[in-house]
Amino acid sequence: MTVNNSITRRLVEGLYLIPKCWQIVPTNGNKQPLGYQWQLNPFSKQELIRQLQSTGSVIVKNRTGVMVSIHPQGIGILTGKKLVAVDVDGSSAMNLLRKLSGNNIPPTVAFTSGKPSRCQYLFSIPAKVSATSRRIKASLSGEALEIRASGMMSVLPPSVHPQTGRYCWVRNGSPAECAIAPAPDWLIELMQKRLISDRIPKNQDRKERSHHLTSDRIAQKLAQIAPWRADDYHEWIRIGMALYSFSPVLLWLWDEWSKQSPKYQPGVCSSKWATFSPNRISLGSIYYLAALDSYNPCSA
Repeated sequence: MTVNNSITRRLVEGLYLIPKCWQIVPTNGNKQPLGYQWQLNPFSKQELIRQLQSTGSVIVKNRTGVMVSIHPQGIGILTGKKLVAVDVDGSSAMNLLRKLSGNNIPPTVAFTSGKPSRCQYLFSIPAKVSATSRRIKASLSGEALEIRASGMMSVLPPSVHPQTGRYCWVRNGSPAECAIAPAPDWLIELMQKRLISDRIPKNQDRKERSHHLTSDRIAQKLAQIAPWRADDYHEWIRIGMALYSFSPVLLWLWDEWSKQSPKYQPGVCSSKWATFSPNRISLGSIYYLAALDSYNPCSA
């Protein structure tokens, strides 16, 4: 049995545990989603199992629009309209979650990378609720509480983790042991608060400000931008500066989008973000590139 065969078998076993309604995204060994515009092209569990059992690989679209065969090392759940993930990144983030929830975290499906004080909880949301992704800084540097909604994904067990080996379900937290809890009131309240409240630049275009853009809408536009732009330094910087021009709280969105590049390194986005200052590049660049690349997915 080769390493790839062992990983494939493990992924298939993991897929059998999850509900049929989950939308799944294949990932590599660095937690990065695989496939061009992966947010728009998730797999059903049944289709992913079929392909993995048949060939040990899955078929995805590459950046030039060609369908290619890849060997995934993980799977992720696409968050959005029906499901959100609450990502706890560090001990101070866990303390923040307890404070915001009033120690009311209902039993639900949950998983971890195995790193201390790292965990994600899944919650279902009513159709009438508009789920907004948010990142709330915790008291310790680099730690945060993140609500992952539309246009995002969370890596699931038993996927490969580059540092700990693999993801795993928390005790009594697998889909075979418990159901996904409905989002409690405190979480719905957090999701419905407007993200861009820390700062909207005085020189921001009035039309953009009037739209009260949320991170979900921006994430949807980023999903339409060709992945090759994350590999090209000048395009990568251009997109980062466009996000910064709208609000300095959007670093996490740039970092998340950058993960699709094989050149991605943790911490690099944060370091480069600190050097940005207001300039002529605006959020309009994101909309322009999204429209351009959506119209011509073979633009690479």
